[in-house]
Amino acid sequence: MKKTAKAYILAVFCCLFCPPFIYGGDPQFPTQLPVPQLSTEAASQALSRFKSQHLAGDFALKIALKPIGRIPGTPYEGLFMGTQGPTGAMAQLVITPAAASNKAAPSAPALTYRLLIKQGAEPALWVKLNEEPTQALIPSSWLTPLVSGLPYTPFDLLMPFTHWQGTYIKSERTNGRIVHRFRMMPSAPLLEACPALGPVMLGIDGGFYTLIRAELLDTNGRPKRTLKVGSFKKVKDQWMIKTMELTDHTTRAKAELSLQAAALSLTFPTSFWLPSSLESPLPVIPRSAFSAL
Repeated sequence: MKKTAKAYILAVFCCLFCPPFIYGGDPQFPTQLPVPQLSTEAASQALSRFKSQHLAGDFALKIALKPIGRIPGTPYEGLFMGTQGPTGAMAQLVITPAAASNKAAPSAPALTYRLLIKQGAEPALWVKLNEEPTQALIPSSWLTPLVSGLPYTPFDLLMPFTHWQGTYIKSERTNGRIVHRFRMMPSAPLLEACPALGPVMLGIDGGFYTLIRAELLDTNGRPKRTLKVGSFKKVKDQWMIKTMELTDHTTRAKAELSLQAAALSLTFPTSFWLPSSLESPLPVIPRSAFSAL
């Protein structure tokens, strides 16, 4: 199998930033053979490869977020800009209610959410709503929805579990692909700061070491939140995750993130990744830089 790139963007907005959006190669895998289980050393290497993946250069993604299922909600659209910093991935996310939603309620004030996301061993998130001051979100608020009408929380954007200690569980075949399952455990200080957190069951693609599925478990081992990859699309010799689905099993709310266009090999100034940058205008990205998905 030829790999044209070894990169992916780590989500979402789950998805948004954790989950990875891009990786190289062909998303097909032979399904006839039995699934071999990993040795302790191989499992450690697989998890390390997953944690170290990143896309070279800066990038920007046009995204759409919409509620799905029976629970009503508000659709949003936005721009997701990312880079790989010295201590982990960094991103800025700007979202507003979708144009169709604004037309349905023309008297409602326009809402613009702008967020700065820092991943890595010490994740952090800052948010700015319209002209209000920028504020940092503490861990105790990580499982509280960020915007009205969607179930996404800071936890879904930060995906801190990608840097937790992991234990290999097994390898299995899911939808024709080999997936390695790991149980990720939060640190004691993080649990103390956010008691609602728990272990996360992580599914890593066995061919490209990108995220396939993540489940936050409750104290009884049942899923509280599930993030799973939906579909893929090939753009400029790179396979990109086209859709990702988030489910809040407590409220039964569901939402889907879909990528509309991607601009790769960009360069943003270093100051763009500081909290103070949320008070400044966004950089202008030419429309010609984007490839439609």
